Amino acid sequence: MKSKQSFWSEELEAKLGFIPDSVFADLTKALSLNGRIVASLDRDETEVFTFFRDQGQQYGVAASVVGEEGSTEAAVSVKITPAEQNQ
Repeated sequence: MKSKQSFWSEELEAKLGFIPDSVFADLTKALSLNGRIVASLDRDETEVFTFFRDQGQQYGVAASVVGEEGSTEAAVSVKITPAEQNQ
């Protein structure tokens, strides 16, 4: 279902496919976490990151930790993945 007030281009929405409105709202939050140090995330940000790390592939999103997990330098990576990688 396409969001009524889309912030994404039609091309990007075509690549992502169906995304429920509740997930779509969190996707904008997840993308804003990209590059942040893991240790700096608050509880809500950690929940959003964890959701997309665990289930993001079905929505065309790859979320991961860059660097050694548990390190004070470990950072969040969140990106849109090409459609062919989401199958």
